[in-house]
Amino acid sequence: MNTNNKLLHRLTILYIYIPVIIFLFGWCNIYAAGITLIGILYTFIKINSDSEYMNTGDNIKISPVILIAAFLTVSAVLILIGVGGIFPQPGDYAKHNAVLRDLVTHSWPVYYTEAEESMLTYYLGQYLLPALAGKVYGGFDIANAFTLIWAIVGVWLVYINLIRVTEADTRAKKLIALIVMFFFSGALPLCQILLSLILKEDFYSLLNYHWVLTTDAMLQYRSNTVMLRWVLPQVIVAWLVAELLYESRIREKYFCFFIIPVALFGAFSFASLCIAAIILAFVHLIGGKCRVWDVFSIYNIISALSLGIIIAIYLWGNVSMTKPVSSSLRLQGFKGRELWTYICFILIMVGIYLICIFKENRKKPLYYITAFILLAAPFFRMGLFNDVVMSSTIPVLFILMIMLLSFLFNENGSEMAKGVIIVLICIGMIYPIAELADNIHENEKGMNIEDSYYTMEYYSDRENEEIQEDLKYNYFSYDLEKNQFVGYLARNKAP
Repeated sequence: MNTNNKLLHRLTILYIYIPVIIFLFGWCNIYAAGITLIGILYTFIKINSDSEYMNTGDNIKISPVILIAAFLTVSAVLILIGVGGIFPQPGDYAKHNAVLRDLVTHSWPVYYTEAEESMLTYYLGQYLLPALAGKVYGGFDIANAFTLIWAIVGVWLVYINLIRVTEADTRAKKLIALIVMFFFSGALPLCQILLSLILKEDFYSLLNYHWVLTTDAMLQYRSNTVMLRWVLPQVIVAWLVAELLYESRIREKYFCFFIIPVALFGAFSFASLCIAAIILAFVHLIGGKCRVWDVFSIYNIISALSLGIIIAIYLWGNVSMTKPVSSSLRLQGFKGRELWTYICFILIMVGIYLICIFKENRKKPLYYITAFILLAAPFFRMGLFNDVVMSSTIPVLFILMIMLLSFLFNENGSEMAKGVIIVLICIGMIYPIAELADNIHENEKGMNIEDSYYTMEYYSDRENEEIQEDLKYNYFSYDLEKNQFVGYLARNKAP
């Protein structure tokens, strides 16, 4: 059977926008939500009737066996890494579960009043449909189950889009794409070994699945498995939009329609996709591939002035408040011995990959944009665990993976380069596979229990010095009497 590209594309848009619509009518007043929905529907109808746009790319043959096998594999991996709470969940799920539980048990928008008056302000997109299911059908357990179901649907869509954009036209290629989609990573074990030899320090233990750590540097380009396991709410939509951007399916006149919703799932993924889109638009303008009125199209203007403004005002309540240095965005310098950390990290994690595929991608602007973001990300630091490096590279690492698979699946290209890529991918898979195996081995009830950060209410207190900084500053808007979202856009005012 052939994939129906038009249907697949419509399903992808729905997956991106269903949470957005829930947010609009759950968190915003009827006027803001209604006007924005009209703009969304207008743009969707125009995209659907744009034959040049909808016919981009060829349909690809995929057997029912592969479709079913992929669905079962996606389901199994997500269950085994802890989504839904059947298998053990990593520490971040204490916060994920608290946010989900508060969305189920509180009215929307979620306000807190027991400690310091505040509003839950976070990347809520991936939580909202499961939370709504929990509200309607009976509580947190239902919401938790829907989290798993919604994630399975999303990752399955990511996979179907992946085999199409990489032109995986044989069963072997489709299976390779499925494996790589889950376990792709830079060759972190090799990076750690190399740095241990150069710096002769003990900071690069091979037991550390995620990090390159030194006295002054904390760097990570996480594997796809680790991102799904630890930061699921930020990943799926960013990957879907990255696939569309790679395929050039997102024309300049629709950039805002597709990229703005990502901000509701992760601000740093949104930022890197914005950078990529702006540079692409500029390059295409200079090269005559698009026109000024394509960039400033009515669709971009509608999306920016409606949904864009609403999400920006919602998140601004958190972004604009004064924060301690550890929770603020700042520059990271590399000098002396730390410079070796940066060089080895970039070279082993992404640099060799980029070199191997340079010849085939040298005329593609997205290749240089991807390389630029990956090279620049380590120079920024934010949060106790420097998550900005990981979060900002979620979409571009996925684009790099797509480029590598496309290169491997192409009959042309250097066999030596393909061999190097395969070896590095296999080395990179060691840690995510080991982490998955550890989770299976440690199978016990997950952290989706009531005494694990039962509510975020307790952490909404800036004056409490016992609360970890990333908890009390990253999830809330304070000073609600000055908050523009609460004052002008919120569905319900603060109690």
